[in-house]
Amino acid sequence: MFKVKEINSNSLLQGLTNVGKAFRRLASYEDTLDNLLIDANTKVICQGISGKHGTIQTKIALEYGTKVVAGISKNPKVKTHLDLPVFQSVRQAKIITKPDASIIFVPAPLAKNALIEAIQEEIKLVVCITKGIPYHDMIKVHHILKKQSKTRLLGPHSSGIIVPNICKIGVIPHNICQEGDIGVISRSGTYSYDVIAQITKKNLGQSLCINIGGDALIGTNYVDCLKLFLKHPKTKGIVIIGEIGGDYEEEAAKYLREKNVGDNKKVVVATIVGATALPNRKYGHASAIITSNYGSAKSKIDKLETSGVVIAKNPSQVGDTIFNEMKRNGLIGRTS
Repeated sequence: MFKVKEINSNSLLQGLTNVGKAFRRLASYEDTLDNLLIDANTKVICQGISGKHGTIQTKIALEYGTKVVAGISKNPKVKTHLDLPVFQSVRQAKIITKPDASIIFVPAPLAKNALIEAIQEEIKLVVCITKGIPYHDMIKVHHILKKQSKTRLLGPHSSGIIVPNICKIGVIPHNICQEGDIGVISRSGTYSYDVIAQITKKNLGQSLCINIGGDALIGTNYVDCLKLFLKHPKTKGIVIIGEIGGDYEEEAAKYLREKNVGDNKKVVVATIVGATALPNRKYGHASAIITSNYGSAKSKIDKLETSGVVIAKNPSQVGDTIFNEMKRNGLIGRTS
């Protein structure tokens, strides 16, 4: 006869817990990080293509060479736009065109549904340009976003992402970009344009430019981008364009202190916008909130400097600073 072995309930529970942890490690939002690595083969759809901004930016992207394959419009009368097919849902567009990314130019009150639709259809990269999305709407979006492992969100209130001469998803001016070695991460769109232009003027160029967005609740932060850039072979140096408020830069400093070490350490230059801002005033981005000293320019600069980051005291000095640091480290003109 066979003897039935008694199973300890605690052991069974622990086993199931370990399986659950293993599953979470295998499938998490963290797994979508590489979706930011767009290239010449990235196929893009535009949600809100028939609106003013959707029309203008889609036309620019097409002229740049980005593979925009379709648009989304909830207006059933719109069947084509800019010689592209227009669908009423992301699902329809996905079945026909098999896109890799979506850019969202939908008005703020409707953006939540557009975001959720793209996430549910497992579009690999969603770039949300829309600003002013209600905070409670973004809480609902984040609840869905963080529980899945297929879609990476950039934004909202993002200027987008660009690999110079290869692919552009967003509103970053392509004429200031040049293919090169510097990875750029920013919260501010306007300041990033100035810094990108400085880097181009120094003939360093950019490997990848990412604008994470200025809202308080976003899908990709500085640490996410640093994880990407530190292992990105085409990126020899990194520029962080931070600003007052929130703790994204402090978290970036902590990550760099722990991970940007050893023989593969990369040059990192940062600037903090708003260092001269007056206290107790409201400024631009929804994330520009200072609590006590945390989130202040001084707090961010101190933590970044102790992590080995070189600080450009003024955004206008970033180009010179990153050039000098790259030269000092023997990286100017290196191809490997």
